[in-house]
Amino acid sequence: MPDPSGHDAPIRLVTMAEIRRDQPIGAIAQRLRLDRLTPRLAWATFLDNHDLPRLRSVCTDEGARLALAALFALRGIPVLTYGVEAGFAGKGDPENRSDLEFPVQSPFRELIARLSDLRARHPALADGLTQIAEASRDSLALLRSTDSEVAWISIARSGSAAPAPPTNTDWAPVWRENARGISLRIRIDARDRHGQLASARST
Repeated sequence: MPDPSGHDAPIRLVTMAEIRRDQPIGAIAQRLRLDRLTPRLAWATFLDNHDLPRLRSVCTDEGARLALAALFALRGIPVLTYGVEAGFAGKGDPENRSDLEFPVQSPFRELIARLSDLRARHPALADGLTQIAEASRDSLALLRSTDSEVAWISIARSGSAAPAPPTNTDWAPVWRENARGISLRIRIDARDRHGQLASARST
C-alpha cells in the first residue's frame, strides 16, 4: 500500500498552464515520469486552495470544467478546498477565503458530483497505474490500468488529432470535455465489466 500522500503542487502548475496555453500539453507527462522516484507516495492533487488564487479567478468557466475533469482523470487523490463546488473566485486574501453560503447553487456542484461518481465506478481512474502512451506539445495520452479494467485518457488541442486508443479492446466513451480549443476524453475498456459498461455508454 502507498504511504500517506504528499501535495502535488507541480501537477497543478502544469495543468493550469496547459489550460491557459502557457505550456505544452505534454508537460503533464514530464511531471508524471517523476513518480518513479517516489513509488510509495499517493499524491494529493489540487487546483486551488485558500492560499492560492481560486480556480475561477484564473480560468473561464469552460476552462475550470476542463481542469476539474483532468483532476479526476489523473492519478492521485483529488483534493477540493471548500468553495470549488460553489464556483468561488478571488485572487487573494480575503476574497479567496469567502464564507460558503448554503444552499450551494452552482453548475460546478453537479459537475463535481458526476466526476466523483465516475471515479468511484471505475477502479482504473481511482487506483490505476499510469502509463504514458503519447506526449507532445499538442496532445497527451495515458493508459491507467487495474486488474479489472483499463482507462484511456486523451487530451488534445484543436487542430491536433486526438491520440487514438489501442484497437485490440472494446472501448466505451465515459467522459468528454471541450474548452479553449482543448478536448479531454476518457474511455474505459470492457474487460470483465459488461454490465457497468452498458450504463456508461448511455451517459
